Amino acid sequence: MRARVQYLLKGRPSRPVFLILVATLFNTVGYQVFIPIMPIFLTRRGATPFIVGFVSAIALLSYGLGQYPAGWLADRFDRRRIVALATLAYASFFVVYLLPLPLPVIICVRFFHAASGAFFTPGALALVADLTPRQQVSRAFGFFQVATMSGLLLGPLAGGVLASFSLDWVFIVAGAVCVSAALPLLFIDAPPPEHHPEAVVTATIQPSTVRRLLPAVAVGWAPEYLTGMLTAIWSLYMLSRGAATWEIGLSFTLFAIPSVVGSVSLGDLIDRRGAKLVMVVSLVGLGLVAPLLGVAAAVPVLIVLLIAQGVFIAGERPAVYSEVTYRFDARQQARAQGFLQMALIIGDTVGAIVGGLLYSTSAIAAFASISLMCLVSLAGVPFLWSGRRTPAGEAE
Repeated sequence: MRARVQYLLKGRPSRPVFLILVATLFNTVGYQVFIPIMPIFLTRRGATPFIVGFVSAIALLSYGLGQYPAGWLADRFDRRRIVALATLAYASFFVVYLLPLPLPVIICVRFFHAASGAFFTPGALALVADLTPRQQVSRAFGFFQVATMSGLLLGPLAGGVLASFSLDWVFIVAGAVCVSAALPLLFIDAPPPEHHPEAVVTATIQPSTVRRLLPAVAVGWAPEYLTGMLTAIWSLYMLSRGAATWEIGLSFTLFAIPSVVGSVSLGDLIDRRGAKLVMVVSLVGLGLVAPLLGVAAAVPVLIVLLIAQGVFIAGERPAVYSEVTYRFDARQQARAQGFLQMALIIGDTVGAIVGGLLYSTSAIAAFASISLMCLVSLAGVPFLWSGRRTPAGEAE
């Protein structure tokens, strides 16, 4: 037991990184408090199921397209200020939902609300990279994953409890939690000037940036494709197998737990050995288990298989986030992370769309497509950082 505690304390986040993790946890909780309740809110304002799906789609599109501009701002100015102001802007939109607005206005508000939410992650990831020694950066991103997934576990539960009293309380609490997310950032010292040069920073996406990010995008697409598909069809699929609603909620919770428990250890492994081993095991495991989801009939078996997918997916984010750190210097971190986020969100969206289309024909075909995507992603593994090459910015 003592050895385990000493292992966890080894390489623990510095105080500035810990403050970023606290901000990330609060930001994710605030986001997840209201996201599951939004369809109910829209329905009560007169939205049809089609409109609810349309609003979800444009929100995801807005969030994805905002990632690279957010990264550009975080490279151009002080990252702490960009992330803090973005969090406050995101929180301010929750007040608008309390107003008696017509449905078309609410749809427009949701579009801009999602866009403001895009400005947190690229800057926060770049700050983590700025403030962490390169030999521990994957472990730090593992902690970032823990903060994000912990918010995923806590937020929907809190939102459901609040909605049982009043939908207004959902938006009030979500806004208050997001405001709280900005406070830890005020206690972080300014990074060195080279981390946020107030000079001309290229706003366009350079071909060299795309080329250097292709391995990370390639290996990350299959896990993101999986999560997008699960978001779109898993609840319906579980219902078709006779699951109760509480079993569906439990399955999503259990799917997230491996990332909370194992991300730090996997990040530590990536720091020591590189990302190749972790991603090979991840993609092969995802590809082998995915077809079984389409043929399993018993609900307990489906839940166990989903937990297995959660285990295999746990190392993806620490791997791809650290890949950016190894390939780009401090002045390009936020833009690179922003482009990566944008590409991964596209993968998530493709998974939701293709999964929905295939599921309407055959559940087996839908889940088998995950295996095909894993084969595509495996092609990017040989080009990942091996653990032996010198990271960007340390070559000289």
